[in-house]
Amino acid sequence: MLATLFEEIPHLSTLVVGIAASYVVFAWLASCIKSYRSPLSAFPGPWHAPFFTAPLQVAFSRGTVWKDVEEAHAKYGPVVRLGPRQIWVSDKMAVKEILLKQDLPKVVMYSEISREKESAGLFGEV
Repeated sequence: MLATLFEEIPHLSTLVVGIAASYVVFAWLASCIKSYRSPLSAFPGPWHAPFFTAPLQVAFSRGTVWKDVEEAHAKYGPVVRLGPRQIWVSDKMAVKEILLKQDLPKVVMYSEISREKESAGLFGEV
C-alpha cells in the first residue's frame, strides 16, 4: 500500500526524506541551544561535552574512563564537564560541599543498581 502511494504521488519519497532530515536538524539545533543555556555551560571541558555522551560511553565500555577523566582534570582543572549533563569533580573541598550542602536529584542508573531503590547513593544529576 505504501509503495503504491509513493508511485502515485511524484516526489513523495523526496518530501518524506526532506521532512525527516529537517526534523533531525531541528532536534540537533534545539539540543545545541539547550546545551549552551544549561547552567553547566560555565564548566570547562572538551568541545564535544555539551553535545555528545558517546566518547564517555566508549571509554566506559573500554575500561579507560579513568584515564580520560584524569587527562581532562589535568587539562581543564578540578571540575570538568564531560557530557551534556555530567560534571566530574576531583577537588576534595568541592566534593565535601556537594555532598553536605547540595541536594541534587540522583542519577537513575545508580538507583537501579542500589540495594535500596529509594536511595540512589552519592551520585547526583543536574
